[in-house]
Amino acid sequence: MSLRKFFFCIALIIPGFSAIQAQEGFPENYAGVWKGTLYVFANSALENQVPMQLTISPGPDQNIWSWKLEYQSPDNPVVKDYRLLAKSKEMGLFALDEGNGVMIDATYYNPRLYSVFEANSILLTSIYTMTPNEIVFEVTAGQKADVGQEVTSHPIASLQRAVLTRAQ
Repeated sequence: MSLRKFFFCIALIIPGFSAIQAQEGFPENYAGVWKGTLYVFANSALENQVPMQLTISPGPDQNIWSWKLEYQSPDNPVVKDYRLLAKSKEMGLFALDEGNGVMIDATYYNPRLYSVFEANSILLTSIYTMTPNEIVFEVTAGQKADVGQEVTSHPIASLQRAVLTRAQ
């Protein structure tokens, strides 16, 4: 085997080991109450600002966590009381259980939790970027654009973004 092929193989193997190692500490290291302001953009313009809170807490066993989102709008408060289920923590595979039969797959690639799902013909991506001092929460939404060929495009029409910090 040439030296070039050897280093190429090592480059493929090492990220796999670090990915498994990186899964340790999630979600345990992020348990607590996180607060911030959710900014809602539509067509690149700020449409709304809403105080929000994310509460992450242990559930009945090590594979179930409470993942509670609270949008604290004075006009329309919304609570999303999910359960975060570890399907394969070592591989970073989770699911957000909405409690009504809807399960949204989520994948943790250190330091981010990703999910992509479709609701009412709208494609949504959700990303939580986790750091010791803050969680950046982002959701994008877009409808399918007909571009023909074999590629389907989903132009982003809206963005929701919040920087959450640990509540004292």
